[in-house]
Amino acid sequence: MATAAEQLSEEYRRLNPALEKVYVIPDIARVSAQNSYLFLLYREFLEGSIPGVLLESFSFLHPRIVWRRLRGEQSLLHHHWFEFHNLRTFLNVLWKLFWLSLYRLAGGKIVWTIHNRQPHQGNHPALNRRLRRLWALLPHKVHLHCPSAGR
Repeated sequence: MATAAEQLSEEYRRLNPALEKVYVIPDIARVSAQNSYLFLLYREFLEGSIPGVLLESFSFLHPRIVWRRLRGEQSLLHHHWFEFHNLRTFLNVLWKLFWLSLYRLAGGKIVWTIHNRQPHQGNHPALNRRLRRLWALLPHKVHLHCPSAGR
């Protein structure tokens, strides 16, 4: 039976058969201090057990992924945990929406995993819901971590 990482790799390759690089948001190393989920999911990628695919992880979406895509890089971006709870994280969401829109226009493939129905921090639920609906227009594939996450 295929491991979770192997299944994920197969799914990524269905979206982009020429895949060379996977970008993961948020930064696996930074998040793993509080939550080992991403590290466990991507460990085989990080250890080089998934051949032919490099993995890069960061929390602050950098414009270079758009430039790399425009230069022909065969990449895919997988985003986890979309939410905001204060002005700084709200501005980060707007920043990500802008650059992910350009990444998609440049031909980049996007996967979004929805882990929870609502953000862990319950600030601004109506605005979070509206932004999630807008965000949901970007991915080529959406994973629902649990059935209630899709409601």
